[in-house]
Amino acid sequence: MGLYCLKHKVFAYRNHKPDCTIRNIIPISKEMLTVADRLYELGFKVMSASCFSNPVQDSIYEYRITLEVEFKIRYWESILGELPKGWKYYTETSSLDCFPISILAYCEVYIWLGFETVEERVKQIIDELVSYLDTRDKVALGAIMLLSDS
Repeated sequence: MGLYCLKHKVFAYRNHKPDCTIRNIIPISKEMLTVADRLYELGFKVMSASCFSNPVQDSIYEYRITLEVEFKIRYWESILGELPKGWKYYTETSSLDCFPISILAYCEVYIWLGFETVEERVKQIIDELVSYLDTRDKVALGAIMLLSDS
């Protein structure tokens, strides 16, 4: 995981652009760059984007793949419409202040059969979501977000 500036689309280091605020910088896994960029372009306030793939205990062929995007504010669960297969959109209130946050997540147990690596499977999942996000109307989403704020 690294720190990434959504505004300038670069990894942020100590000498990152002085005109940029901390609000644009998020912790991110490199695999999730295109997802975070697309969501930011659509007007979503992304808080973090992560990707993990871990072997399932006592198995050399099974891997748990987890992709997750957390948002800074709560959005209506139906805002993105019918998501690609496997993706879920939900709200969680696990913080001490019980402030609800919206999460877009994907989780699967991938069985490696020797054809497609875990990394290739992760790329395929992300590409499907990015293709879906490319079909969303930025102006319509902006209007829905504006209405949901009031």
